[in-house]
Amino acid sequence: MNLFSAGVKHFLLCAVFTAAVSHSLFSAPLSGEAWKLLDIAQLALESGDYGTALKRCEEARLAHRSLVGGYIADLEASFSPLEVRKAGDELTAVYQVIVTRNDMVAKTILDSVFLNYPVSRFGNSASSLMKWLSTRMVYPEADFLEGNVYRAEGEYNLALSFYEKAWIDREGFDIPDERFSLAYAMADLAEAMGKFGDQEKYLLLVVKEDALFGLPGNEPPTLNAILRTLSSDSSLDKFFGLYRHYNTVALPAYNRLSRLYMNSNRPERALPAAALGAIIAVSSLSQALSGRDFEWVYSGFPGILSDAGKNSRIAEWARDSEIWAMLDTFAAVLLSLNKDSLAESVYSDLARFCSDSDVSRRASVVLESMRQKRLQGHR
Repeated sequence: MNLFSAGVKHFLLCAVFTAAVSHSLFSAPLSGEAWKLLDIAQLALESGDYGTALKRCEEARLAHRSLVGGYIADLEASFSPLEVRKAGDELTAVYQVIVTRNDMVAKTILDSVFLNYPVSRFGNSASSLMKWLSTRMVYPEADFLEGNVYRAEGEYNLALSFYEKAWIDREGFDIPDERFSLAYAMADLAEAMGKFGDQEKYLLLVVKEDALFGLPGNEPPTLNAILRTLSSDSSLDKFFGLYRHYNTVALPAYNRLSRLYMNSNRPERALPAAALGAIIAVSSLSQALSGRDFEWVYSGFPGILSDAGKNSRIAEWARDSEIWAMLDTFAAVLLSLNKDSLAESVYSDLARFCSDSDVSRRASVVLESMRQKRLQGHR
């Protein structure tokens, strides 16, 4: 079953390139043609002109490399005069000499870098800045987009090779969080190829950055506390009311990992993922509702579902963000682990209050199935 919704898929394929246009390593006047070429390539991909898209990706890659190489050469030339060398390696001191010398080429380059990265990012070291610049010769945005083009053409193995190259060079992303979009794209492609082990590997790239996540035997204390609550409490009041976690970027990964583990009969892996995903889902709804109404307070799981469903924008956002799907998955994992009373509680609330008709209808079907099984057991 493909768990990657069309809306989320389109977002993850496009977000990296939209972001690259709006936020570059250097400010717009210095960013050259690379980002413009990627924008053209993205438009060509969306219109089905794959040949043009690939050509523009390569041109963008070359333009970016030439641009950064030019900056390195310009700064090396500007740092070489004796007056500048006397300032030592302290970046702020070097910058001050550059300003005093009215070296507008070097000043413009440095100002553009400092627009997005503070001096502290380089340890106030001129040599560290130069080393950092040398690592920016790579252009993972172009590899990511080229992978999307080959994916659209059905060349899955080739697409994956470009995705993996972009992942190796992920430190070069202008927007660091784009690595998550890339990890999701790789996971989605692996699923489409039927490589579920690889799908798990790529999804784990996302959740391993979550401080609350841990593999079996290496769970952090908070996760162990969450799991103890699920194993000891007869209701979910404490679970939904006590714990909060706001790692929204990881929620789709937790949802898909939960389903993957459940379908492959690995309940010991499914429950932690589903529990963390459910907490993120409720935390996200709580944050959205309190953001719309500062007097809003959490009054229980049924209440938060009802309140979110009354706001069409929040309800739609929750659907697109996989919040409803995550809560549905959480209930399914509980049921698969024979935690029938807890699962029935979640399903009952989803059936009554969830604004997503598919989720509420599915919950009603499961509840009826549970009811029929109980009746058969009493006969």
